[in-house]
Formats: sequence, C-alpha cells, structure tokens
Amino acid sequence: MSTDTTGRQATRVRPEDPVRMIMSTPVATVDSGASVLDAATELVADETGAVLVTGAGALGLLSERDVLTLVGTGVDLAAIQVVDVMTEDLVWARPDDTVAAVAHQMVEAKVRHLPVGDGRHAVGIVSLRDLTAVLVAAIRGGTPPVPGR
Repeated sequence: MSTDTTGRQATRVRPEDPVRMIMSTPVATVDSGASVLDAATELVADETGAVLVTGAGALGLLSERDVLTLVGTGVDLAAIQVVDVMTEDLVWARPDDTVAAVAHQMVEAKVRHLPVGDGRHAVGIVSLRDLTAVLVAAIRGGTPPVPGR
C-alpha cells in the first residue's frame, strides 16, 4: 500500500476489484419537480457530471450533456422540469460488480454515468472519468484518485 498526495493510504485499483472502490459518494440528487436550471446549479455546486432524480416515484438521471442539449435549443431551463427530460430507463451496477464488468456495461449501454445500488436506491455513482482514472493509473503504475472522499 502506498501513500497518496493527501497523506492517505492508497490502494491500487485493478479491473477485478469491486466498483465500490471507485464510485463517487454521496450521490448528488435533485427532486423530479425541480427545474433543469436548478439541476444545472446542483451539477456545478457538486462538481459532478450527473444527478440522480428522485421523488414522486420517478427515478432517473440528468447529466451535464442533457443540460447542454437543452441549452443548444435556446429553451428557458427554468421553465422545464427535470422529470420531463431525465433518462428514465437506468442501467445499474451493484457495489460488488467488478470495475471491468461495469466498464463493459457502460460501453454496451452507451452511457457515461452509472448509478451503483440495488436498482432503486443508489449508494454511489460511477462515471467514465472514474474509469479513466483507473486506466491511467494502471498504465502509469500508480494509484487513481478516490472520488467523493
């Protein structure tokens, strides 16, 4: 085990390790009735690329790409509710799924963010950025930064 730049002990993450080792926690959330503008503000405040949409039985994901797509159309983001534009059919990973399996799952599903949990309650989220950090660290022989901690 090595020490990272913050003085914490760092563990080298391998493709066969569980995704819980690289997932970001806590998960940024926004209520389904919130405006897209409010969700965009949350994305910026949490420095994240996606928020989990919760409330009123709705469970989805809104990403920075979703927001940019709307901005490109010139619509008023304050006038659109998250529930109307979120991705609803989410692909999930379980905390014990391997990093390699989750990477494959994301490529197959063509998604950039994947909630980690039981299919209804998220305990984390993994992004392509998280997976890239593992890949770069493996190439360099180092340890990727641990997101959300």
